[in-house]
Amino acid sequence: FFEAIRRISAAGYEPSLDDIARASTNSHNVQDVLIPRKAAGQRYQYRFINNIGIDSDGNQWVYASDDVSLLIHVVDTTTYDDMIDGNVTNNHFMQALELFQRVCSTRWLAETPVLVLLSNLGELSKKLQNSPIHHSFPDFSGQPHDILHVRRYFRDLYLRVDRKYDMRVWVEFVDSGATAAVGKTVIGIIDKILTEKSLLSYGLQ
Repeated sequence: FFEAIRRISAAGYEPSLDDIARASTNSHNVQDVLIPRKAAGQRYQYRFINNIGIDSDGNQWVYASDDVSLLIHVVDTTTYDDMIDGNVTNNHFMQALELFQRVCSTRWLAETPVLVLLSNLGELSKKLQNSPIHHSFPDFSGQPHDILHVRRYFRDLYLRVDRKYDMRVWVEFVDSGATAAVGKTVIGIIDKILTEKSLLSYGLQ
């Protein structure tokens, strides 16, 4: 940011996707981030409320989320073999899946669409070569080193979750790192989902 000090200190400065990707906060609280957007000559903002560092038990935030347009559930795919309490089938990926299931059974979010972002695909592809997925997921029946088979399996795990409410769920894959390219991809997905939601509310889809 030092090289761009004049730009970011100028009146009317709006952060680019690169600026947002490079900014980070070490926190265990709720972070509020505004991302400016422009479409059809209109300026608007996306407001992201990010629960940083809150584990699967710290989900009291759902009771104050009745005005949320979209819930984004981010999962690091490389955690499929990160054991919890020494149990190979109890891992951080499954912990995230269980959290997702609880969210889908929360009446406060019954009308809220959910975007599941399965991230870190580049590292996942490398990790599969040394840590076959069926060691952590015995019911996996595909090729254990094949990234396409694993992606399909992970996607199906989320789509098969028993949901108490008929929430609309999208599952998308993104690559590693907080880069501008990843940010642009995610924003594009969000634009598409919220546009579809808006059309649906007017009975146009």
